[in-house]
Amino acid sequence: MKKDKNLHLRSPQVQEIIGEVPPWLVRWGLSAVFAVIVLFFCLSWFIRYPEITTATARIITTTEDVAKINLASKSEFIAEGFIDERHFHAIESGQPVHIKLTSYPFYEYGVLNGIVREKSGIQNQGKFKIVIILIDGLVTTHGRTIPYYENMTGTAEIVIQNPRLIQRILSSFSKRLAKFPKTR
Repeated sequence: MKKDKNLHLRSPQVQEIIGEVPPWLVRWGLSAVFAVIVLFFCLSWFIRYPEITTATARIITTTEDVAKINLASKSEFIAEGFIDERHFHAIESGQPVHIKLTSYPFYEYGVLNGIVREKSGIQNQGKFKIVIILIDGLVTTHGRTIPYYENMTGTAEIVIQNPRLIQRILSSFSKRLAKFPKTR
């Protein structure tokens, strides 16, 4: 093992300069860390982080066998969604829905917007039926009109809640705190 011969040549003054962190670096470093934390909390107030659940969807026209559905909308198209029973309790009328069609890639064509009209309490093979009204018909979020064909299918994303990111962080933090036993 070879030792550095110049190690003993360093004076105490040089060693003091090398070993000391400049105070301006500490001051500006703490300021930068504080600014990043404040920026994170400001952004988390404006950014929304929705809680969604997915369902399979089939687009149908109002002229098909849907006479039992009382539509109060001028929409020509509705969709039937089939949702898993685990998420059925969270579905309510009026929740927004985004349908990604299987035949039309959503990143190119966009998605169809709708709202939940009603949900059926009858279970069929572990799935419950929901009725979705398409707000703009078959016009996607990219402004493209999709031609209708029978039994168009896709994936419906139902927005259950749309909280801010800071609300999610704080609720997660409060749930973790609730796990600790209370002391007197």
